[in-house]
Amino acid sequence: MADHDLTDHDLSNRSYGDAEFTEFAGKIASIIGVPAARLSPDTVVADLGLESMTTVELVVDLQEDYDVLLSREDFDDVTTLGDLAGLIFQRLPQRDRN
Repeated sequence: MADHDLTDHDLSNRSYGDAEFTEFAGKIASIIGVPAARLSPDTVVADLGLESMTTVELVVDLQEDYDVLLSREDFDDVTTLGDLAGLIFQRLPQRDRN
């Protein structure tokens, strides 16, 4: 598997915590039918083997669950689930964070 140049950067500067990713992974797992424990921020989206309709369902469900706009192109531009989570959590309205 080729190295993903952004992985270290994404994980050190990510816009979500472990608990948020666990919740996110649970949502993804329920849609694609895999155990959430098998998903990590390093999971490569292309390795999930998603069919086109499943991808559309995933995009729609994530938009509804997180109340963010997410296009199919946005989804196509991410490499890992960590990238996708970061994109979604960056688009959330500002939350109280210290």
